[in-house]
Amino acid sequence: MIDSDLSSETLSWLTGTWLPKGPPVTVIAGFSGVGKTATVAQFAGMVTCPTIVETVPAGGYDLDELVFNVAGALEEAGRPEMADHLGERYPQAFVRALSQPVLIVLDDFQELLDAAGHPPGSMQTIISAISSRIPSLSGRLLLVGNRIPEEEPWLEGTRIRRFNPPPAHEASSLLGRLLADRGIDREVSPHLRQDVANWLGCNPRAIHALVACLMHDSLDQLIRLDSDSWETRDETISAELVRQLEAMFISRTVRHLTDDARTLLDALSIHRRPFTKDAIERVRSQVQDVNAARRELSSFFILERQGSRHSLNRVSREIARSGLSLDARKLQRFHSLAGDHYKRHFNVRQNDTRSDYSAEFIEARHHLVNSDRESEFHDIAQQFRSRLQVMYNNHGSVPGDATAQRRLLATLWAVLDGTQGPHAGLRLLFAKLLLARSASGDDLLAYRQVTEASRGSKRNDVWILRAKLAAQLDGSTAARAVVDQAEGALPAGMVVQIIQVAAKSLAEKGALREALRLLDGVSQEVLEQRGSWVIHQLQATLLSHLGRDVEAIDTLVAAFKRLGLTVGGTSRLVEEGAMIAAASRNHKALRRIQLAILENDGIDGTEELSTLCETLMLKIKGNFSAAAEVAASHSHYVTLRAQQAFCHLCENEPEKAVEAFEGTNSRHFLGWLKAVTALSMINARNNNRYADWIDGYAREEGVTPAEVTDQYLLERWDATARTLGPSPAFYYPELPASLTGLPVDLRRLQHGDSCLIGVAVEKVRFGVPYRKPGIKAGRESNTVRIYRPNGDIYIAGYVQREGDQSVSNYNFSGSQIGAVGDQASASNNTFQQFSATSGSDLASLASELGKLSSALRQRPAEERDEAALAEIDAAAVAAAEGDEAKTRGHLARAGQWALTAATAVGAGVAAAWIEGAIGL
Repeated sequence: MIDSDLSSETLSWLTGTWLPKGPPVTVIAGFSGVGKTATVAQFAGMVTCPTIVETVPAGGYDLDELVFNVAGALEEAGRPEMADHLGERYPQAFVRALSQPVLIVLDDFQELLDAAGHPPGSMQTIISAISSRIPSLSGRLLLVGNRIPEEEPWLEGTRIRRFNPPPAHEASSLLGRLLADRGIDREVSPHLRQDVANWLGCNPRAIHALVACLMHDSLDQLIRLDSDSWETRDETISAELVRQLEAMFISRTVRHLTDDARTLLDALSIHRRPFTKDAIERVRSQVQDVNAARRELSSFFILERQGSRHSLNRVSREIARSGLSLDARKLQRFHSLAGDHYKRHFNVRQNDTRSDYSAEFIEARHHLVNSDRESEFHDIAQQFRSRLQVMYNNHGSVPGDATAQRRLLATLWAVLDGTQGPHAGLRLLFAKLLLARSASGDDLLAYRQVTEASRGSKRNDVWILRAKLAAQLDGSTAARAVVDQAEGALPAGMVVQIIQVAAKSLAEKGALREALRLLDGVSQEVLEQRGSWVIHQLQATLLSHLGRDVEAIDTLVAAFKRLGLTVGGTSRLVEEGAMIAAASRNHKALRRIQLAILENDGIDGTEELSTLCETLMLKIKGNFSAAAEVAASHSHYVTLRAQQAFCHLCENEPEKAVEAFEGTNSRHFLGWLKAVTALSMINARNNNRYADWIDGYAREEGVTPAEVTDQYLLERWDATARTLGPSPAFYYPELPASLTGLPVDLRRLQHGDSCLIGVAVEKVRFGVPYRKPGIKAGRESNTVRIYRPNGDIYIAGYVQREGDQSVSNYNFSGSQIGAVGDQASASNNTFQQFSATSGSDLASLASELGKLSSALRQRPAEERDEAALAEIDAAAVAAAEGDEAKTRGHLARAGQWALTAATAVGAGVAAAWIEGAIGL
């Protein structure tokens, strides 16, 4: 290497200006052999960021291979960003890689150019995308070549630096050193060395080639090869002339090689990438002394070593390949040797457990196919696929380590690219790795893989993932098509889960009605399967989320009656039905569910489920103490234990709630309640003994324990009500003021808007019951807000004490209270009197409310207020039980919508009661 002023200047600019300031893309262009590669290699060794140098082989790369090699080299250097986004378009993948401080060098870039000097269109797009990101990218792309045009649109925004040969005196010094190193300094007298350097255009590589020739030929013999150029040596020498001279010198050197050295050169010229010592050893069978041949090639500057890898001088390689093209048998034989070199990684008998051989696999495929051993390649590909299957237990298990995931992803990409056949296990694993990586477009790539994997496969996990992705990416029509195909290819029992996953995926993207239609179209054969209860359960969940609670309960009860408790999992049907009924305060539906349960009397689980219904009926009446006592009778049933703990909390008994949790396993709805219990102990008892319950819930949520506050728990209770799975609001839809410390009871259904609108959520304190404020005494009047279910009462109070006498007056405005106390007055009040009601009146009301509810539920879903309907149902139950106070409370909460509806349908008795309850 020449330490020329130009080389030093280029290094100084690269390290001091370009690397810290940009632009992102720079081109170094210059004659072949002038030292570009050596200077860039020196620069790469000076930088501290991850650096990769990719040399484009003669004839160029397929762009996919180039991008793949760059991504793999970056990953090995500790920068996986590009490998993680190979599923994106290549420009985006390069931009992501260069978003980090890395250096990518593409040497011999001219090999990607066509005759007009243009790279492939996609490469132009890559360079343009990177160049346009000035100054946002911290990474750098360096293009090194000898044919890069300066005026092209795709180069806009790049910096181009010309790299010319060193000065004549430096080239002359190089010639002298090389002659001395070889012991042939007499071959060129000192006074001729500058003339010789000028003749070769001061090109370092051409000077190396000349010195190699001088080991066999005299200078006069070499000058006679092109005497005309020698005569004009003091004039400007063209790059083409220098290349021709270099090629002539190397050709003469090659002719002087021993047979072994020439054979080794030919065999190694097959390699497209730098190769290891093993590739040289593979030629041992073709030569007498492979080590002597290697030393000979090195002495003539033909074989170069960089670290643990070797490569050929470019011109030497081109000469060798040109000769091989005329000998098809020899070409095939040397491709075969190279194929053996790369295929050794895929020998099924070896015990190597590595799976990240993607680059080696690509090279093995190239050489084996070109040596007419394509069938053998398919065999080793199948062996390698089988080996991967065995390594991952044929279950598509994704490695836990992120680096291992990326390497396996790269290997599977190479193994499966262009292959036919399902290869279900590997394609499933490939799809899971893509989804784990989660780059842009990875979900579509994964969908294609599992679609291909499902062809002829009966693997349930393949079909399940396909159904899920079809619903997520293509919608209900595609999901229906997958289900139809599954019904034709798989046993009916396996189809159940596929339908469930497809419908749930549709629902999770907001297509609840489409999901419901998918479930409604399930065949009778599938519904007859033992596991079909999951379909009915999901149907009910979707109905409830659409505000159709009565239909949801009917669906669950009908399915339970058909399947009974003898089928595993069906207890979930009545449990879910009971929870939906309790959320809507539908006492009648709860009783109906309980009767359906009791029809299975004597079967394990009957008592527990019946007790759950009894507990929920007490709970919706507000009788938390009795509900807790009933729930405690079956301590092994976790759902009852949770209800017991909740009721104790509502009774301000957190210690008893703690006792109820003893021995329970962690579930999400239990984690939330345990966190509420821990905060209740802190707030009400100043006892932080159960802070680890808060820590556990924080881990479930992916937040810090400090974030799990009273307000956080309340907002999570409200927000998760719309999720399809079990949520705190599903099991505990009502939070009374005695639990939250807020002035109002809260009720959250699976449908409808948040119930926290207008609520001062920052004031919630679990375990500290709300206390109605009293009347403050003093010499100034005080306004006190007293809360009650159907509105506010504003009271102005004034108390004056004089000696032993007191004068009190209370002035009420806008209430149902008259004047109370000395010198009191009442104003702006409308009094509505309610007399004691007979049982027959309540019975009549109950009958009319039932009819009213039935009539209103015939309306379209968008015209129904499910919360108000639930209150009407609850009022009907209370009226039937003769509880006037509760009847009025439910009717008050049913509100104006219920009054308008009752009036519209002519339910006069119900309308009058509602009107009275809401104070009109």
